[in-house]
Amino acid sequence: MPAYGMPGVPTSRRGALVVGAVVIVALIVVAFVWRGVATRRDGSEMRIQLHTSAIGDGVVPGAGVRLNGVQVGKITKVDSVPGGTQLLTLALNRSQLFGLGDDFRVDYAPANLFGISELILRRGPGGTPLHDGSTVDLTAAGRVTDSTMGNLLRSLAATSQNVLTPQLTDALNRTSTDIEAFAPLIEAMVGVSRAVADTQQYPSSFLIQQYGSFFNGVAVFGHGFVKLVNEIYHIDVLRNDRAHFDTGVSLVVDDLFPKISALGRTAEEYLNGYTDGLSVLLGQLARMVPDSARTQADLRDLLDRLDRTFQSTPDGPRVGLDVVVKGMPGLAVPLLGGATPTGEGSR
Repeated sequence: MPAYGMPGVPTSRRGALVVGAVVIVALIVVAFVWRGVATRRDGSEMRIQLHTSAIGDGVVPGAGVRLNGVQVGKITKVDSVPGGTQLLTLALNRSQLFGLGDDFRVDYAPANLFGISELILRRGPGGTPLHDGSTVDLTAAGRVTDSTMGNLLRSLAATSQNVLTPQLTDALNRTSTDIEAFAPLIEAMVGVSRAVADTQQYPSSFLIQQYGSFFNGVAVFGHGFVKLVNEIYHIDVLRNDRAHFDTGVSLVVDDLFPKISALGRTAEEYLNGYTDGLSVLLGQLARMVPDSARTQADLRDLLDRLDRTFQSTPDGPRVGLDVVVKGMPGLAVPLLGGATPTGEGSR
């Protein structure tokens, strides 16, 4: 059987060549059709290029592109250009750009917690509207922000390496030692707070009000004390006649106080025997007034009556006294100057 033959199938060399040529042509046509379909661009698609000086971890072809939280396209190609920069090709949905200008900023951000990144477009204040084939230069400072998970981990590692130093460890140890030294004081404060909470009988608002009144009194007392010191400092004789003031102080300290002390010692020597009898007398006087409140009221009433007895006249104070004569005609006639009483009695 020839090499081009198949068991049970009648064929010839010419027929096999024809069939092979037809199959090859069909494969070539299918390949061209598939490439045309794959590379055919939708009318709503727009391709732009971003020229950047840095690229984030996980930003690869196929990564999504978001605008206002909505995915508007994807990255189709990432190329490296001379000078250490990169050129990103984006395929964007033209209908979802909503007048996006070429002044936008770019953030490389994580799309999820597994390190997959995406590109986020941040609108700018103005700029020229984008068109198909636009190239946006993002090499200026502040146009690109790398917030990918890899960059965050590198920043955290660098921060930890710079912060966790032997000096910080020593500072933490000293802080721990200082806090341990204050532990008895803290325990005492906690104990006092617990005792106050267990024995408190009045609400906190009332206690705070009372404490406020106390501190208000302290403030008034302090103001009065300072004012007293100021008044003493501004005494005229103290400021302008210091010799006279010193003489008065010497008189009181050197003469008056010693005389009073001598008087007290003399009284103690000669009147010591009378103190027992004086105490008995005062005790008896105290027992004579069992109800001090009533006695005080009676004494006040008596003094008021005596005060009303005296009247002020042009000739000086005079006792106001009315004599009532009732049923005594023998005395009424001379007292009334010969006038006849008109009633049972006269005044």
